[in-house]
Amino acid sequence: MGRLEDLALHNATLARHELGEALNRIASLDDEGTLRDKDLGRIAYAYQRMSWWQQVTDLTHGREETVDGATALEIVRQRAQDLLINAAR
Repeated sequence: MGRLEDLALHNATLARHELGEALNRIASLDDEGTLRDKDLGRIAYAYQRMSWWQQVTDLTHGREETVDGATALEIVRQRAQDLLINAAR
């Protein structure tokens, strides 16, 4: 694996960690009764970030057809674009 693939793996791990922290914060705020929409938005953003990087690492680390980091980023970007375009229909 090259540097770009290693960077994708690092970002996926970081995003997973940040999602875990956000989920713990949500649970704490919910227990306190101070949960707000903004906090739920952070969870949604953290999940999407984690999902994005997981898809890239799946492609670069052989969970699907293995490709290089740049190709993986382009494939995942194209999938996201297609999803957004088709969701508007």
